[in-house]
Amino acid sequence: MLISGLSAAYNRKTSGIKLKVVVTGSNGFVGKALVRKLSRSDRFTIATIERTPNNPPDSSGYVSEKMFCDFTDENAIRALDLVGSEVVIHAAGRAHILNDVASNPLEEYRKINTLGTLELAKRALRCGAREFIFLSSIKVNGEATVYGRPFTEASLARPVDDYAQSKHEAELGLLKIAQTSSLAVTIIRPPLIYGPGALGNFGRIVRLVRSGIPLPFASADLNLRSFIGIDNLVSFIEACLSVPAVKHRTLLVSDNHDLSTKALIDLIAMSEGRKSKLFKVPISVLRSVFEAFGMRPMAEKLFGSLQVDPKESMELLQWEPPLSVALGFERLAKNHSDQG
Repeated sequence: MLISGLSAAYNRKTSGIKLKVVVTGSNGFVGKALVRKLSRSDRFTIATIERTPNNPPDSSGYVSEKMFCDFTDENAIRALDLVGSEVVIHAAGRAHILNDVASNPLEEYRKINTLGTLELAKRALRCGAREFIFLSSIKVNGEATVYGRPFTEASLARPVDDYAQSKHEAELGLLKIAQTSSLAVTIIRPPLIYGPGALGNFGRIVRLVRSGIPLPFASADLNLRSFIGIDNLVSFIEACLSVPAVKHRTLLVSDNHDLSTKALIDLIAMSEGRKSKLFKVPISVLRSVFEAFGMRPMAEKLFGSLQVDPKESMELLQWEPPLSVALGFERLAKNHSDQG
Protein backbone atom coordinates (compact mmCIF):
# COMPACT_ATOMS: atom_id res chain seq x y z
CA MET A 1 0.00 0.00 0.00
CA LEU A 2 2.82 2.41 0.83
CA ILE A 3 4.65 1.72 -2.46
CA SER A 4 1.40 2.16 -4.41
CA GLY A 5 0.74 5.48 -2.70
CA LEU A 6 4.25 6.70 -3.39
CA SER A 7 4.02 5.77 -7.06
CA ALA A 8 0.72 7.60 -7.35
CA ALA A 9 2.26 10.70 -5.84
CA TYR A 10 5.11 10.58 -8.35
CA ASN A 11 2.71 10.06 -11.26
CA ARG A 12 0.64 13.08 -10.21
CA LYS A 13 3.75 15.23 -10.41
CA THR A 14 4.66 14.14 -13.92
CA SER A 15 1.25 13.57 -15.53
CA GLY A 16 -0.04 17.14 -15.44
CA ILE A 17 -3.11 16.14 -13.42
CA LYS A 18 -4.00 18.80 -10.87
CA LEU A 19 -3.76 17.77 -7.23
CA LYS A 20 -6.67 18.86 -5.04
CA VAL A 21 -5.27 20.18 -1.77
CA VAL A 22 -7.28 21.26 1.28
CA VAL A 23 -5.63 23.85 3.54
CA THR A 24 -6.99 24.48 7.03
CA GLY A 25 -6.41 27.71 8.92
CA SER A 26 -6.35 29.53 5.61
CA ASN A 27 -6.93 32.90 7.27
CA GLY A 28 -4.02 32.41 9.69
CA PHE A 29 -0.39 33.42 9.38
CA VAL A 30 0.87 30.19 7.81
CA GLY A 31 -2.34 29.11 6.08
CA LYS A 32 -2.82 32.39 4.26
CA ALA A 33 0.77 32.38 2.96
CA LEU A 34 0.46 28.73 1.94
CA VAL A 35 -2.72 29.28 -0.07
CA ARG A 36 -1.10 32.26 -1.77
CA LYS A 37 1.94 30.13 -2.66
CA LEU A 38 0.10 27.03 -3.90
CA SER A 39 -2.46 29.03 -5.86
CA ARG A 40 0.31 30.40 -8.07
CA SER A 41 1.08 26.90 -9.32
CA ASP A 42 -0.89 25.19 -12.07
CA ARG A 43 -0.31 21.88 -10.28
CA PHE A 44 -2.93 22.37 -7.59
CA THR A 45 -6.61 22.95 -7.04
CA ILE A 46 -7.04 24.62 -3.66
CA ALA A 47 -9.89 24.26 -1.17
CA THR A 48 -9.78 25.92 2.23
CA ILE A 49 -11.25 25.43 5.68
CA GLU A 50 -11.71 28.42 7.97
CA ARG A 51 -13.30 28.68 11.37
CA THR A 52 -15.98 31.25 10.48
CA PRO A 53 -17.39 32.77 7.27
CA ASN A 54 -16.69 36.30 8.48
CA ASN A 55 -13.73 36.86 6.17
CA PRO A 56 -14.20 38.66 2.83
CA PRO A 57 -14.84 36.31 -0.10
CA ASP A 58 -11.86 35.19 -2.12
CA SER A 59 -11.55 37.37 -5.21
CA SER A 60 -8.49 35.77 -6.76
CA GLY A 61 -10.38 32.91 -8.35
CA TYR A 62 -7.70 30.49 -7.16
CA VAL A 63 -9.63 28.94 -4.27
CA SER A 64 -12.09 26.47 -5.73
CA GLU A 65 -14.04 25.90 -2.54
CA LYS A 66 -14.34 27.41 0.93
CA MET A 67 -15.51 25.35 3.88
CA PHE A 68 -16.07 26.42 7.45
CA CYS A 69 -15.52 24.37 10.57
CA ASP A 70 -14.98 24.81 14.29
CA PHE A 71 -12.27 22.28 15.11
CA THR A 72 -13.61 21.90 18.65
CA ASP A 73 -16.85 20.49 17.18
CA GLU A 74 -16.45 16.80 16.31
CA ASN A 75 -19.79 16.67 14.49
CA ALA A 76 -18.82 19.62 12.30
CA ILE A 77 -15.54 17.92 11.39
CA ARG A 78 -17.30 14.67 10.55
CA ALA A 79 -19.66 16.58 8.25
CA LEU A 80 -16.87 18.11 6.14
CA ASP A 81 -17.08 17.12 2.48
CA LEU A 82 -13.49 16.23 1.60
CA VAL A 83 -14.36 13.79 -1.19
CA GLY A 84 -12.02 14.31 -4.13
CA SER A 85 -9.29 15.86 -1.99
CA GLU A 86 -6.00 14.01 -2.16
CA VAL A 87 -4.03 15.97 0.43
CA VAL A 88 -5.11 17.80 3.58
CA ILE A 89 -2.61 20.30 5.01
CA HIS A 90 -3.57 21.06 8.59
CA ALA A 91 -2.21 24.48 9.53
CA ALA A 92 -5.05 25.44 11.89
CA GLY A 93 -4.59 25.13 15.62
CA ARG A 94 -4.64 26.85 18.97
CA ALA A 95 -1.47 28.93 18.98
CA HIS A 96 0.99 29.03 21.85
CA ILE A 97 -0.18 31.63 24.37
CA LEU A 98 2.26 33.28 26.76
CA ASN A 99 0.89 33.31 30.33
CA ASP A 100 -2.27 31.42 29.35
CA VAL A 101 -5.10 32.29 31.77
CA ALA A 102 -7.39 29.38 30.88
CA SER A 103 -8.39 27.33 33.93
CA ASN A 104 -7.07 24.18 32.24
CA PRO A 105 -4.76 25.22 29.37
CA LEU A 106 -3.83 21.65 28.41
CA GLU A 107 -7.45 20.68 27.86
CA GLU A 108 -8.04 23.83 25.78
CA TYR A 109 -5.04 23.00 23.60
CA ARG A 110 -6.13 19.38 23.31
CA LYS A 111 -9.60 20.29 22.03
CA ILE A 112 -8.17 21.79 18.84
CA ASN A 113 -4.56 20.67 18.50
CA THR A 114 -5.08 17.03 19.44
CA LEU A 115 -8.70 15.92 19.19
CA GLY A 116 -9.58 18.26 16.32
CA THR A 117 -6.51 17.15 14.38
CA LEU A 118 -7.22 13.45 14.80
CA GLU A 119 -10.89 13.81 13.86
CA LEU A 120 -9.87 15.72 10.74
CA ALA A 121 -7.36 13.02 9.78
CA LYS A 122 -10.01 10.33 10.22
CA ARG A 123 -12.44 12.34 8.11
CA ALA A 124 -9.80 12.82 5.42
CA LEU A 125 -9.21 9.06 5.38
CA ARG A 126 -12.93 8.27 5.11
CA CYS A 127 -13.25 10.69 2.21
CA GLY A 128 -10.41 9.05 0.31
CA ALA A 129 -7.53 11.45 0.94
CA ARG A 130 -4.09 9.93 0.46
CA GLU A 131 -1.96 12.23 2.58
CA PHE A 132 -2.29 14.32 5.73
CA ILE A 133 0.36 16.98 6.38
CA PHE A 134 0.39 18.25 9.95
CA LEU A 135 2.08 21.47 10.99
CA SER A 136 3.46 20.67 14.43
CA SER A 137 6.25 22.48 16.31
CA ILE A 138 9.88 22.00 17.28
CA LYS A 139 8.65 22.57 20.82
CA VAL A 140 7.67 18.90 20.74
CA ASN A 141 11.39 18.15 21.00
CA GLY A 142 11.90 20.57 23.88
CA GLU A 143 12.68 24.17 24.71
CA ALA A 144 16.47 24.16 24.47
CA THR A 145 19.51 22.48 22.97
CA VAL A 146 23.11 22.35 24.05
CA TYR A 147 25.14 24.81 21.97
CA GLY A 148 26.25 23.09 18.77
CA ARG A 149 24.07 20.00 19.31
CA PRO A 150 20.87 20.68 17.36
CA PHE A 151 17.68 18.66 17.30
CA THR A 152 17.52 16.11 14.48
CA GLU A 153 14.86 13.69 13.26
CA ALA A 154 16.39 11.15 15.65
CA SER A 155 15.96 13.37 18.72
CA LEU A 156 13.46 12.19 21.31
CA ALA A 157 10.27 14.12 21.95
CA ARG A 158 10.42 16.01 25.24
CA PRO A 159 7.52 18.47 25.28
CA VAL A 160 7.71 20.88 28.20
CA ASP A 161 4.57 23.02 28.08
CA ASP A 162 0.89 22.33 27.41
CA TYR A 163 0.99 23.56 23.82
CA ALA A 164 3.87 21.22 22.95
CA GLN A 165 2.20 18.34 24.77
CA SER A 166 -1.00 18.78 22.74
CA LYS A 167 0.99 18.76 19.50
CA HIS A 168 2.93 15.67 20.59
CA GLU A 169 -0.27 13.80 21.43
CA ALA A 170 -1.62 14.71 17.99
CA GLU A 171 1.56 13.35 16.39
CA LEU A 172 1.24 10.06 18.26
CA GLY A 173 -2.40 9.73 17.22
CA LEU A 174 -1.55 10.47 13.60
CA LEU A 175 1.22 7.89 13.64
CA LYS A 176 -1.26 5.29 14.85
CA ILE A 177 -3.68 6.22 12.05
CA ALA A 178 -0.88 5.98 9.47
CA GLN A 179 0.20 2.57 10.78
CA THR A 180 -3.31 1.12 10.58
CA SER A 181 -4.63 2.68 7.36
CA SER A 182 -3.75 3.81 3.85
CA LEU A 183 -3.37 7.46 4.93
CA ALA A 184 0.19 8.76 4.62
CA VAL A 185 1.14 11.22 7.35
CA THR A 186 3.85 13.87 7.15
CA ILE A 187 4.62 15.82 10.32
CA ILE A 188 6.55 19.09 10.05
CA ARG A 189 8.20 20.62 13.11
CA PRO A 190 9.25 24.21 12.39
CA PRO A 191 11.04 26.50 14.86
CA LEU A 192 9.93 30.11 15.40
CA ILE A 193 8.39 31.44 12.18
CA TYR A 194 9.01 35.03 11.13
CA GLY A 195 7.52 37.20 8.43
CA PRO A 196 4.98 39.97 7.86
CA GLY A 197 2.16 39.57 10.34
CA ALA A 198 4.04 37.25 12.68
CA LEU A 199 2.72 37.33 16.21
CA GLY A 200 4.04 35.94 19.49
CA ASN A 201 7.63 36.23 20.64
CA PHE A 202 9.01 37.26 17.28
CA GLY A 203 6.49 40.05 16.94
CA ARG A 204 7.45 41.33 20.38
CA ILE A 205 11.15 41.45 19.49
CA VAL A 206 10.45 43.30 16.24
CA ARG A 207 8.31 45.88 18.02
CA LEU A 208 11.03 46.44 20.62
CA VAL A 209 13.68 47.00 17.95
CA ARG A 210 11.42 49.35 16.01
CA SER A 211 10.67 51.36 19.14
CA GLY A 212 14.28 52.55 19.25
CA ILE A 213 14.53 51.79 22.96
CA PRO A 214 18.09 50.77 23.97
CA LEU A 215 18.09 47.06 24.85
CA PRO A 216 20.45 45.30 27.31
CA PHE A 217 21.27 42.39 25.00
CA ALA A 218 24.72 43.20 23.62
CA SER A 219 26.13 40.27 25.61
CA ALA A 220 23.59 37.79 24.18
CA ASP A 221 25.95 36.67 21.43
CA LEU A 222 26.89 33.18 22.60
CA ASN A 223 23.57 31.40 22.05
CA LEU A 224 22.24 30.09 18.74
CA ARG A 225 18.61 29.75 17.71
CA SER A 226 17.00 28.43 14.55
CA PHE A 227 14.26 30.30 12.72
CA ILE A 228 12.33 29.91 9.50
CA GLY A 229 10.87 32.62 7.30
CA ILE A 230 7.27 32.20 6.24
CA ASP A 231 8.26 32.12 2.55
CA ASN A 232 10.76 29.34 3.21
CA LEU A 233 8.24 27.36 5.24
CA VAL A 234 5.55 27.40 2.57
CA SER A 235 8.17 26.48 -0.04
CA PHE A 236 9.11 23.50 2.14
CA ILE A 237 5.48 22.43 2.46
CA GLU A 238 5.05 22.66 -1.30
CA ALA A 239 8.13 20.46 -1.71
CA CYS A 240 6.47 17.86 0.53
CA LEU A 241 3.71 17.57 -2.07
CA SER A 242 6.21 16.60 -4.75
CA VAL A 243 8.59 14.10 -3.19
CA PRO A 244 7.05 10.73 -2.29
CA ALA A 245 10.10 9.58 -0.31
CA VAL A 246 9.14 11.66 2.71
CA LYS A 247 5.72 10.14 3.30
CA HIS A 248 5.14 8.80 6.83
CA ARG A 249 7.94 10.92 8.24
CA THR A 250 8.59 13.60 10.80
CA LEU A 251 10.53 16.44 9.19
CA LEU A 252 12.53 19.22 10.80
CA VAL A 253 12.97 22.47 8.92
CA SER A 254 14.67 25.84 9.36
CA ASP A 255 16.40 28.58 7.37
CA ASN A 256 19.61 26.57 7.94
CA HIS A 257 21.23 29.71 9.36
CA ASP A 258 21.18 30.04 13.14
CA LEU A 259 21.40 33.37 14.95
CA SER A 260 22.31 34.59 18.41
CA THR A 261 19.88 37.00 20.07
CA LYS A 262 22.28 39.87 19.41
CA ALA A 263 22.67 38.87 15.76
CA LEU A 264 18.89 38.63 15.40
CA ILE A 265 18.37 42.14 16.77
CA ASP A 266 21.20 43.50 14.62
CA LEU A 267 19.65 41.90 11.53
CA ILE A 268 16.17 43.27 12.24
CA ALA A 269 17.60 46.76 12.70
CA MET A 270 19.86 46.54 9.64
CA SER A 271 16.99 45.37 7.42
CA GLU A 272 15.16 48.56 8.33
CA GLY A 273 18.13 50.80 7.64
CA ARG A 274 18.94 51.56 11.24
CA LYS A 275 21.56 50.60 13.79
CA SER A 276 20.59 48.45 16.73
CA LYS A 277 20.73 50.12 20.12
CA LEU A 278 22.28 47.58 22.45
CA PHE A 279 24.24 47.88 25.66
CA LYS A 280 25.98 45.26 27.76
CA VAL A 281 24.60 43.69 30.89
CA PRO A 282 25.98 40.33 32.07
CA ILE A 283 23.72 37.46 31.05
CA SER A 284 23.74 36.12 34.62
CA VAL A 285 22.30 39.44 35.82
CA LEU A 286 19.66 39.49 33.09
CA ARG A 287 18.61 35.93 33.89
CA SER A 288 18.26 36.83 37.58
CA VAL A 289 16.09 39.84 36.73
CA PHE A 290 13.84 37.83 34.42
CA GLU A 291 13.47 35.06 36.99
CA ALA A 292 12.68 37.57 39.75
CA PHE A 293 9.71 38.72 37.67
CA GLY A 294 8.55 35.17 36.97
CA MET A 295 9.82 35.28 33.38
CA ARG A 296 12.24 32.36 33.35
CA PRO A 297 10.82 30.87 30.10
CA MET A 298 11.35 34.20 28.34
CA ALA A 299 14.92 34.36 29.64
CA GLU A 300 15.59 30.92 28.17
CA LYS A 301 14.26 32.02 24.79
CA LEU A 302 16.45 35.14 24.80
CA PHE A 303 19.66 33.69 26.19
CA GLY A 304 19.46 29.94 25.56
CA SER A 305 20.02 27.94 22.39
CA LEU A 306 17.46 26.03 20.35
CA GLN A 307 18.96 24.69 17.15
CA VAL A 308 17.41 22.55 14.43
CA ASP A 309 19.40 20.54 11.91
CA PRO A 310 17.28 20.45 8.72
CA LYS A 311 19.87 18.74 6.53
CA GLU A 312 18.20 15.33 6.45
CA SER A 313 14.87 16.84 5.40
CA MET A 314 16.58 19.07 2.85
CA GLU A 315 18.33 16.09 1.31
CA LEU A 316 15.20 13.95 1.19
CA LEU A 317 13.18 16.72 -0.44
CA GLN A 318 16.04 18.00 -2.61
CA TRP A 319 15.08 21.38 -1.15
CA GLU A 320 17.01 24.54 -0.32
CA PRO A 321 15.56 27.60 1.43
CA PRO A 322 14.71 29.95 -1.47
CA LEU A 323 15.32 33.04 0.66
CA SER A 324 18.39 33.84 2.71
CA VAL A 325 17.85 35.09 6.25
CA ALA A 326 18.95 38.58 5.19
CA LEU A 327 16.47 38.69 2.31
CA GLY A 328 13.70 37.34 4.52
CA PHE A 329 14.20 40.19 6.96
CA GLU A 330 14.42 42.70 4.12
CA ARG A 331 10.98 41.58 2.96
CA LEU A 332 9.70 41.89 6.50
CA ALA A 333 10.99 45.46 6.72
CA LYS A 334 9.58 46.37 3.30
CA ASN A 335 6.16 45.08 4.29
CA HIS A 336 6.26 47.19 7.45
CA SER A 337 7.31 50.25 5.42
CA ASP A 338 4.54 49.70 2.85
CA GLN A 339 1.98 49.57 5.65
CA GLY A 340 3.23 52.90 6.97
